[in-house]
Amino acid sequence: MIYLATMQACQSMAKVMGDSATLNLCTDALQVGQTNIIKYLWNNTMNYFRAYTGGNAIMGDCLYGQMIAHHLGLGWLVDTEKIKMHLAAELKYNGDQYGIKVVTGRHNPPPLDLTPRSSLRVKQGMKKMVELRDRYGYDGQDDVLWLGAAPDWSYLQIATQNSAITTALEPTEKQLVNLRDRLRDLWNIVGIMSASDWGPDDSIHGMPYVTSHYGFVMTDYYLLTVLSGQQTNIPGGSLKFNPVYDCPFNVPLLIVNTTGVVSCSNGMYKVSISYGKLSLPANGLSVNGKPYPQVVSLVAGQSVTW
Repeated sequence: MIYLATMQACQSMAKVMGDSATLNLCTDALQVGQTNIIKYLWNNTMNYFRAYTGGNAIMGDCLYGQMIAHHLGLGWLVDTEKIKMHLAAELKYNGDQYGIKVVTGRHNPPPLDLTPRSSLRVKQGMKKMVELRDRYGYDGQDDVLWLGAAPDWSYLQIATQNSAITTALEPTEKQLVNLRDRLRDLWNIVGIMSASDWGPDDSIHGMPYVTSHYGFVMTDYYLLTVLSGQQTNIPGGSLKFNPVYDCPFNVPLLIVNTTGVVSCSNGMYKVSISYGKLSLPANGLSVNGKPYPQVVSLVAGQSVTW
């Protein structure tokens, strides 16, 4: 998906630059990629994108490139119905009490049978995690939680309108609640955590496993723009918002060097700038398809209402 997103971005940049030769190259490459991702990776029986060719494993977060493309206003890379089916399968096979697993099905068709064969008491800690993995066959790379997967899954669920907002946010909520309320260690965001089926002892479940103080908290921030429905094209003179909430609402405005608030009250829209500045042509700023008819030229502390 990252490859497809890159080719989609290449198309957009070539159009801006008026480079028809590069545009044609990127368009051809995108079409080849879109054809072959279905040909080689789409599982027609189980309705998901395979993690790799030659097997039927499913990877949490394999649609990361699609989330990036949508966030940047590049649209959908493949048929959205396939996106929806993959998301359903990803949650079914990789969903966990504390988030979404990296990969299932590498060793057997998903879901894996991970029922422990002993009531062995396992103490918390990396050494015991490795012992448990080796003894019971847990894969320390596959059968663990990938902290980038849940927020990306939630983003695409919302973007495809595949479920209610609260349902779409559930895997991300489980992941964050584990860090915030159970472990009480939001500062130590990691890349990978142990899953809830790693052995019979809860002391080893949902625990930091690899890459301490990692940057995965950043993926959660994409949720802000999908909830606000923000689509940004400042060079093209366009800033659009389509919040998932009915009026009244307050959602963030987030662009480079500028922050603010987009609000709705009594059917009226208001855009306020808190930091930086915002300049757009007439009709360039819109909320829920209703444009602000005048030129926008705002600095911190100023707002427009329509």
